Amino acid sequence: MSVDNPSVIESDTNTKTLTYKLTLDQAATEKTNINYETLTTGTATSGEDYVKAAGVVTFLEGQKLATLNITVNGDLLVENDETINIKFSGSTLS
Repeated sequence: MSVDNPSVIESDTNTKTLTYKLTLDQAATEKTNINYETLTTGTATSGEDYVKAAGVVTFLEGQKLATLNITVNGDLLVENDETINIKFSGSTLS
C-alpha cells in the first residue's frame, strides 16, 4: 500500500479537510481493513492544529483506492508548514 502526501492551506477560523489517498498495487481480492491512528510525532499539534483521529479504512474486493480524511483546524497564527504522521496497522497486505 502506498499513501500520498497531501497538503491543505489552513483557514483562519474554519476547519479544512486533509484527504489522504491510499493505493494498493493490485485490487483487493477480499474485503481488507486497515487500522489507522494519528500520532503525536509530526510537527502539527493534535487538538490545536488538527483533530486526533483513529479508525479503519476498508478496501472492498476489487478496490485499489481508498481515502482517509483528517480535520485541520484553522487559526490566526503565522506558521511554517506542519506535518501529521499516521500509523497504519492490522492488515494482511504485503
